[in-house]
Amino acid sequence: MNPLEPRFWGNMAAICLDLHQTGFSVIKGYDSNVDIPLASSLMDDWWQWFVAGGDDRYLFDPETQAGWFPVEKSEKAKGRTEVDLKEYYHYFPHAGAPPHLEEKTRKHFDQMLRFSNELLGWLGSFVSANVDDDVPDLVELSEGSPYNLLRVLYYPPIPSGVEDLDRLPITRAAEHTDINMLTFITAPTTKGLQVFSEEHGWMDVPVDEDHIIVNVGDALDLATRGFLKSARHRVVIPDGDERFKSRVSMPFFLHARPDAILSGEITAQEHLRKRLRELGVAS
Repeated sequence: MNPLEPRFWGNMAAICLDLHQTGFSVIKGYDSNVDIPLASSLMDDWWQWFVAGGDDRYLFDPETQAGWFPVEKSEKAKGRTEVDLKEYYHYFPHAGAPPHLEEKTRKHFDQMLRFSNELLGWLGSFVSANVDDDVPDLVELSEGSPYNLLRVLYYPPIPSGVEDLDRLPITRAAEHTDINMLTFITAPTTKGLQVFSEEHGWMDVPVDEDHIIVNVGDALDLATRGFLKSARHRVVIPDGDERFKSRVSMPFFLHARPDAILSGEITAQEHLRKRLRELGVAS
């Protein structure tokens, strides 16, 4: 069975089983929840902003993590010394975006939040029916979290003048797991995302604007005592002419509330700050 076989939105049994067994699932038929043309148009708008050089007025705040992280300020995966080949903008509703991008970005954020909360409700019922341990209410765990985040990622193209392609790194974003509870990725502009399966190894995630990729993050892995598995993934530099194209992706990160207990006495805030320090973007 192909772990990346798309599941129709509404087939919650299959989606929940995917997230239990592999930590990720591909969903289609969700267009009544998320405006696909809006997401595509928004990615193009943000692509133009990045290509124009960004804007120093929106440089990130190290404390709130809101704003623009240029390439030289990019994060590095846990255990790595080199930063990823990317730049990104962290959008929180309370912090906003450049004025001409705010309305569309907020609308997409709100749609993704509603979509993620609905799936989280299904996951909560699935976990309760299958886990004997005392697992917290997943919806309550995330309700009203100020950490929910839309990250707009821009991966610059490899310059066409580079001669020794074999000396390039294989990844734009090194292998990692996500900090948060659930991540939702609308179709990026080019391929490159890979997810890891113990049975199949690294697998290419197909680019299809009708699909959303969902993966479990470390916070949900902790909260469900490992029943929902945090998914390993990375972004590689594709072969051929695709490597000379830039790439835009807009993952939505659903987080737990800062005071939520994930496991033992570990709060979501403590978990987040620890991981941000490991990524090199917080002190």
